[in-house]
Parts: sequence; structure tokens; C-alpha cells
Amino acid sequence: MRQPLQTYALGGIPRPSHRTDFTGILHLHGALDRDPKRHSDLIVTDQDFGEFYLRRRIVPDFIYDAARLFYLVLVGYSANDPPMRYLLNAVAGDSARFPDLKERFAFVDTHDPVALEDWKGRGITPIPYDPADRHAALTATLERWADLSAIDGKKTLVDREIKRMVRTGRGNASDADRDLFDHLIRRTDPQERTRLSGLASRHKADLGWLDAIIEIAARHHPAPAPAESRCGDTHGAEQMARWAAMVFLEGRIKERATIDWALGLKPSDTIQRGAVLDLLDRWALQNGEKPGEPWRSAWRFIEESWRQPIVGNNGVKVIFAQDRLRSGERSGSLIDAMLEIVAPRLEIESSSRSYRLYPTPYRKLPRHPKKVQDLLSMSLTSGEIVDPDALGLKELEDRSFLASLAGALECTVASGLELARRIYPDVGLEHAIWPLFAWARYPAQWSG
Repeated sequence: MRQPLQTYALGGIPRPSHRTDFTGILHLHGALDRDPKRHSDLIVTDQDFGEFYLRRRIVPDFIYDAARLFYLVLVGYSANDPPMRYLLNAVAGDSARFPDLKERFAFVDTHDPVALEDWKGRGITPIPYDPADRHAALTATLERWADLSAIDGKKTLVDREIKRMVRTGRGNASDADRDLFDHLIRRTDPQERTRLSGLASRHKADLGWLDAIIEIAARHHPAPAPAESRCGDTHGAEQMARWAAMVFLEGRIKERATIDWALGLKPSDTIQRGAVLDLLDRWALQNGEKPGEPWRSAWRFIEESWRQPIVGNNGVKVIFAQDRLRSGERSGSLIDAMLEIVAPRLEIESSSRSYRLYPTPYRKLPRHPKKVQDLLSMSLTSGEIVDPDALGLKELEDRSFLASLAGALECTVASGLELARRIYPDVGLEHAIWPLFAWARYPAQWSG
């Protein structure tokens, strides 16, 4: 049973805020008190406009605050209404100085292009509609908005709409459905957003819907998140976005589509990667889903690939290393930078992509993966061959530095060999390590 709406008038109107109690009917120009013996503040005369708009500034302050927090929608206003016209013109003029001012809209019962341009010229986006049948289209729209309200809308309707929309992949969904989904995610608080994320996941929403949730959640409602192992230094909004992603991904880890999605993430997709890593931590603590093999090993290989340094321009790195050597630097940081140029790297792509690119009649993608290679196509690579003489190492006489560099190279090669054994368990080592020979040679005297 719905609660009666609260009503407020003039001086009794609360300051606009995102609190859930900021709701109800707000009579900006006043309302008659139910008790006829009590005085009622009303804006009727020019003197009233002057008092409440100019001297006491009740209405202008309210409009300015609301325009910063909400998308204002005008219903039944005329573009020629003097007080509101001047006020909204002033708000529009401040948009350049105050980027937090939201877009303003107005329902307009005409499709006349001149009238629509007049509204746009006042900084208001018109929403034209057909006024037939006593403004039936407007009534239906407002009822729909009320049903989908984040404050007191119909939760069952919202859930039903989410279930309906995610039956289709995000890429194939209509513009109207994508816009509605984004609105339902955007208009609510972080806890409700997380609930809707889990609801969409349970109804097998594809990962495109998750990307939309994260993009919206990362920009809205910064707030403290539940305690997380890897995101203590992130902003509140990002924490909540990561939590929503974890809820979506939980129970979806043993899906090939999730593996393929994760392999497509870029280093800048920190929220998505962080959610996956947090789930891996939960497995390690025996808390939550236990995927079993080969899924666990596949996800750990993906984690390992994410932790590798970002590949840059090796030519530039060689030049930087040369300059640092010539300047007399002999630091451990320089050794690390030189190793990064040639260090072995794990390259991963999804097995499903490999099967699509190189189909054969004798090889089919296993429906039930039994080994990591059924999920991932992995290879070992490294940077281009670097001649030590090109770095100027031949002229170096610092035996201590050369010995440290040689020892570090030995460790790097050993690390590459160990990685090769893990990703090529059924292949001879001599065939697995050929990509590691990135250094043409290093002189035997480096080792002292």
C-alpha cells in the first residue's frame, strides 16, 4: 500500500539533496493551508514575485540547487512565463562556469520547429509530444516514470524489465532498451545497483551489460564499499563498481564467455580486472565459488599475464638505457630496465578464437574443457634481439655491474624456462624456449 505523498510549500520546502526523504510535492508558489484560519504564503502578485524571487530568494536558490543535483523536467510551463524564463536563462548562462549543472528539459505540446528552437535558445531541451486525447501521451509517460522511480517506484516492474532486456545481448539490444537499462542502473543507489547487477547475471546477461554497469557505477554515487582485499586505495565510486562487478561475475567464472571477456580487458580496465582478482583471492581463502580445474589454472595464467609490465617501444627503451649507461649510472633500476627489454613474456588468447581462426576437420572446441589448453592458447615471447655492443656494454669496465647484469639475465632466462615448462607441459623444452633468445650474446667475462 502506497504511503501518502508529503507536500511542502515555499519556506517549508527542504533543500534539494540525494537523500531518500527528498520527495513529495513541492509547491514553489505556495499552497493553501488545510486550516482556513492559518495564513498561507502564496506567490500571486508582482510584490509576491519580488519578495520570494528577489528579496528572500527562496525559489531561485531552490532551482539552482536542484539544477546541480537533478535533471529538471518542466511540465505545463510556458517559455514566456517571465519569472521562470529569466531564472532558467540565468541558470543556462551559468552552465559555462558551473559544469555540474545538469541538462534541463520541458514537455512541449507542439512539434513546431520555431517553438522548439525557442526552448533550446533558453538552455532547455524540449520534449515534443502529441496533446491529443487530453494529453494522453504525456500522462502515460509520467505514469511510466513514476513506476520506474528509484524512490517509490514498482520494484517488481524494474526487475521484470531487467530480466526482459538482458535476454538479448547488449550489442543486439535496441537503443531504447540500452537507454532504459542504463537509466535503471544510473538512477539508484550503490546497494540497489549491486542487486540489479546480480539479478542480470542470474538471468545470463552477457558481459556487455556488465561493462555498461561498471561504466555507470564508476561515475556515480561515490560511497564506501565493503572491505576488499585489493582496492583500499581506490575511490568510493570505483569500489562500489568493483563490488557490483564481483556480484555479476560470481557463478560465471566457469564459462568460456567470461574467459574470453577477461582476455579482452585492457590495462586501463582496472575495475573489471580488480573484480576478477578479488574473486581469485576468495578462492585462495576457500571463501566462495570453487571452480576446480582447468578453470583455476586458466584464471591464474590470466592473472600472471596481467601482472607483466606493459609492453612499450623497445627501441625507445634501448635508447634510454644507452643514455643512462653513458651518464655513468650503474643502478639496480637500470638493470631492471634492461631486463624488461628482453624478458620472456606470456601471451594468451582464447582457445575459442584460435579454433575460429584455424578450423580443422579433426579438431573441435571441447564442450567440457578438461585441460587449460582447451580454454587458453598460450605462447612464450620476448622483445627483439638486442646486441650488447649496441648498448655500449663492450666499453664498460665496471666488473661488479656487469656481473650483476649477467646474474640478473641468468635469473630471467631461468624464469622463462620455468614458464615454458608450465605452458608447454607436453612439448620438448628445446621447442618451447626458442623465443627466449633475445640477447645475441653476453661475454663470458661478465660473470667474472
